[in-house]
Formats: sequence, C-alpha cells, structure tokens
Amino acid sequence: MREGSGLASFAQESYWFGAVGVGGASAFSAPQLSTEPTLTGFTLRERSGILSGLVTGALVFGLAAAGASAPTVTVTEGQRNPDTGRSYETWTYETPSPGATGEHVSAAAHGAGGLASLRGQQFELDVYQRGWAGSGSGDASGYKLNMLFSPVLSEHLWVMVGWGWGSVHTHVQDPGFEPVDVEYFYFGVPVRVVVPISFLALSATWEWNIADHFTSERESVTEDADGFLKRVEVRPHPLMLDAQAAWGPLFIGGGVEASRLPDFEFGYRAMAGWRL
Repeated sequence: MREGSGLASFAQESYWFGAVGVGGASAFSAPQLSTEPTLTGFTLRERSGILSGLVTGALVFGLAAAGASAPTVTVTEGQRNPDTGRSYETWTYETPSPGATGEHVSAAAHGAGGLASLRGQQFELDVYQRGWAGSGSGDASGYKLNMLFSPVLSEHLWVMVGWGWGSVHTHVQDPGFEPVDVEYFYFGVPVRVVVPISFLALSATWEWNIADHFTSERESVTEDADGFLKRVEVRPHPLMLDAQAAWGPLFIGGGVEASRLPDFEFGYRAMAGWRL
C-alpha cells in the first residue's frame, strides 16, 4: 500500500491499547428497562498482525487433526433372530493409517499457516469491568472478541469478514425497582466495510449473532414471584458506524450503533489510547 494513503496507518502492523466506554441503547442494554447501562474497560486491538490468524489457524488445525485421527465406524445390519424377534448389528472400527493421518495433519498445518500470513487481519478484544481502574464507574463485567480477515484490501476500500464471541454481565438498577441482571451473549460473524478519508478510517460493521438462533426468543426474560424482572438475556444483531483516527503513537475513535432495528434507539461508544 502506498505510503501516505488513507489506509496506510491502519494497514501497517500495529498494536493499540487503551480505554473504551459504551453507553446508551447499546447491544448490552435491555429494551424492557428504562435505565441504560454504562460500560467501561480496556481495549486491545491489533492491525495487520497475526493474532487472528494464529488463533483461527490453531483451532482449524486442532479440529482437522482430531478428525484425521478419529476412527471410521461402519455399521452393518444383521439378520433377525426368529427365536428372540430381535435384530443385531455389526460395528466395525477402522483406524486411519499413519500415512493418511499425516497427510491430513500436513494439509491442516498448511491451511493454518496460510491464515496466519493473510494481510489485513484485525484482532479486537474489549474487556469490561465494574469500578474500572478504581473509578467506581461501569455497570458491567465481561468481554467481547472479534477476529476479522480481509478478502478485499485496497487503498480505497477494505471489506472484512471474520468470527467472534463474547459474554457480558450487566447489573442495571431502574429507579424504584429491584436490580436486574442483563446477560449479553455473542457468537457470530462480523462483516465490516472500511473507507479511508484522509487520516480517518470510517467503517460500517454488522454482527450476525448466531447465538440468537439457539433459542426461540431474542430476549429471554425471567421474573420473580411478584412478576418483577430479575434477569434478561439479550442476543442482538447490531449495526455499528465508527470513525477512527491515528496520529503517531495516539489513537482515538468513536461511533454509534443500532442494536434492534427497525427500532431507532442508538447506543454509543468511544475509545482512546496508545498505538505501538
């Protein structure tokens, strides 16, 4: 990528560490509550590095190696016994040969190495905690991780896709009511488009939260004996618009998100820190 181009500072390998804050009707809030939680914590981001490829490659390698060494089971249905009226089956276990296993493992290792060497990787980990850095602020504890890869990488457009997961526990107090626990679950596929404008990188990200399809309801509600809310589980599919800027060793960013479209309620977040 040409030096001085809009994405140059983001396409070069770098590590970002700083503080992150989230508020408003974010993905971590519950629509049943009038109080919106505030989240504070730390963020670690890698740009054009190898962390996403190493983690994903290690998982692919492990699954492939386990599958290659697993025995093949052949089930043969036998004859029916006229005296007992029962049928029987014959189970045959065939262990793969060392040569075949070695070929599968070698192919998996080659694929894992290819993932680690891909350009345009992004690794993003946000860790939230109550009483962040001794400040007493923050209603939540937990983490959220995204790992993205770029099949389209140019000076004018960056298209990314990846996978991620997260779990955040928020303790929300509505005025006049008992505290409510909000549990955020995320396991899904983030899709992102990045456009450079001068020293800024503007991005739009949509997260397909596959965890939402594991249950019949996007928001699961638990009530006490008196009918008051006690616990809400949320699994949203947020659409996020962000802007990030980097000057030398410093970076700053922020954005808005709509977690429950077509309801036009928005959350916001901001981050700042150091770039290495």
